[in-house]
Amino acid sequence: MSKYTPDAFSHYQSASEIENDLSMQVPSVTLLTSEGPPLTKTTCIRGDHLCKTSLPTLSHGIAEIRSVATAKALKCLLESLTRNQAISIGVLKKGTSARIGRKGRLKGREISRTKDHFRFPVGSAWLLWDYDAKSMPPEVARRVEKLGGPLEAFYHICPDARSAAQVVRPSSSDGLYAPGVPLERSAGRHGYFLFQEGTRIPEALRVLQERAWEAGLAWFAVSASGAILERSIVDITVGSPERLIFEAPPILIAPVKRAPSPTLVQEGGGMAIPTLTEETRIQAEALKTAARQAVKPTAKATKQRFVEARTDDHVRCLGVSRRAAGRAVQALLQSRALEDDSLLELADGRRVRAGDLLDGKAGHHHMSMPDPVEGIGYGRDKATLFLEPRPGHPDDDPCIVSHAHGEKVVYRFARFENAAVAPAHPMPPTGDERAPAIAAMRERIAEWGRLSDQFARAHFISQVEAAETMHCGALCPGQDATEAAAGRVEVLQ
Repeated sequence: MSKYTPDAFSHYQSASEIENDLSMQVPSVTLLTSEGPPLTKTTCIRGDHLCKTSLPTLSHGIAEIRSVATAKALKCLLESLTRNQAISIGVLKKGTSARIGRKGRLKGREISRTKDHFRFPVGSAWLLWDYDAKSMPPEVARRVEKLGGPLEAFYHICPDARSAAQVVRPSSSDGLYAPGVPLERSAGRHGYFLFQEGTRIPEALRVLQERAWEAGLAWFAVSASGAILERSIVDITVGSPERLIFEAPPILIAPVKRAPSPTLVQEGGGMAIPTLTEETRIQAEALKTAARQAVKPTAKATKQRFVEARTDDHVRCLGVSRRAAGRAVQALLQSRALEDDSLLELADGRRVRAGDLLDGKAGHHHMSMPDPVEGIGYGRDKATLFLEPRPGHPDDDPCIVSHAHGEKVVYRFARFENAAVAPAHPMPPTGDERAPAIAAMRERIAEWGRLSDQFARAHFISQVEAAETMHCGALCPGQDATEAAAGRVEVLQ
């Protein structure tokens, strides 16, 4: 582990120093050292199988930029990581080192591990290829095998990568074994490829995913809640500069041992930025449409089972009626709204009522927790509870922000959602001002209708009930509030 002095993080580069570093275009990554829990999995044996803990997140620690100009230098850095260290392929926006703290609870010169403080390097950088076959359907697995394995499949959609400088490592779960438990081989891979322009890494990953569709190397997976998720041999969610990449060896509890597959190291040039032809784009979209239609029946059935199971959990754990439980579950899935009677899982496995979490909120602000929909089975720290407003945003309401499946989703608490107040409808002026005034009124009323519909959905009111309840809906039965509101403007004209 690196040694630090108290003054190690007080230095911020001047503009000239930054420009000098950028002009050199030396590939760099950020080394992150946790001052809390280890940044690696722990594996032990239970009965006749291996048990692995989920990875924690980094809430407090140290970030420092490390230059890794060659594949050999990158390999050495990765192999030197301790259990409290991880990396990111992005770099700090200011300076070469900094202390990391929790967003919303920063002290002194601490920064948060967010895009506010991290960016991709300008010039050469290391692109991460994260290969995961967990949800891969058999037909895609056969395609990968036919091409010669995961790495050859990646070369197939990105030929330029074959000659690039690269480090390809096995998953931390690869090679685990214990007495009575045979050695496990994992198909997971982390590949680092030298890339010519770091700022375009997210774009490159998206292009490669489109190419993967054309090559038969992409698919739609169905989550535990019935959501349809786009997947391929390229994980585009890793294309974020602040994202933690766990490369330290796992903590092994005796008698568990590990014999990982060898790491591939190759020196070479930098990958060019991949391009997407119009033909490939059109073909990829057609294949996506067909694949999405094919998986819809499975997704529907999965969602029905999920709703039934969650409803049963609400009734059993909270003692609420089945109707109230169903309303809470549907509000969560349809509108990302959390009723007071919504059941939430915490990182320690406890289950709590959302209303009780709000009422006893002392000390819970910025608490890590599982995603409200996917639950603890998907990960203990995929979401964050925000109970206090952000600095400079006094009107912020409490919410839960999740990054499950690589997408940002905001869950709102229904008790803070207020129905929109119906706008006044003054008689529009005459003359040249009449048309602009009517147009503005149409927009204002349509916006009110949209907010009213949103409020109705958040409280699980059916469209028919909403039409009867809302002022404009009552005027125009059979239309939603937005259409009915817009209709009133037509009358004025």
